Amino acid sequence: MRSAGKMMRPGSLETGSSLLWLYRLWGASSVWRAVARTTLLCGATLAIGLSGCGYHFVGNDVRAPGNIQSIAVGVVENKTTIVGIETIFTNQLLNEFIRTQRLAVKPPTEADAILSGTINSIKTDAIAHLDPEKTAETRVTVGLSLTLKQRETGKILWENRSLSYYQEYTDFALPTATSENRRLAIAYIANFLAEKVYQEIFANF
Repeated sequence: MRSAGKMMRPGSLETGSSLLWLYRLWGASSVWRAVARTTLLCGATLAIGLSGCGYHFVGNDVRAPGNIQSIAVGVVENKTTIVGIETIFTNQLLNEFIRTQRLAVKPPTEADAILSGTINSIKTDAIAHLDPEKTAETRVTVGLSLTLKQRETGKILWENRSLSYYQEYTDFALPTATSENRRLAIAYIANFLAEKVYQEIFANF
């Protein structure tokens, strides 16, 4: 947070700010570049949408676990065979904390606490059929575990090792269309679980 009266040049980024961190990500790995790109785009869209609907963010005086003031979101580890879903979940977790604004989002070397975890499983089940050999609708279920630790002490502030949710999607004859539907279903799951994680972390504070 800037001190009273401190001025910034137009287009400049303050040291330690979330935007500066996102800017630095462009020079990082491909996963982090994807995270930065999606986060910036979603943040801009969110700001435009909320400005016209009367939405108000919760104030910064809300107490966080361990009285932390900032958080880092690590790239979620992917132990499944579905390539790329770690970016989807990392994006959604980042967006949730940026959107709610209760904690400053910073890099792992600067944050008070670090949220990290693993996508442990993903499975699909046919729930509707056109005929015995053709699936009309599929349910995808994702399971993951997440832990929030204080950076300096390693103390666990919050943990959930059995996060799970599911969503259905339509199967098409064209494989690319089915694949896109599955990706959208996974994105829906990631969004739901990101909100759930945030709510659980602040549930008792």
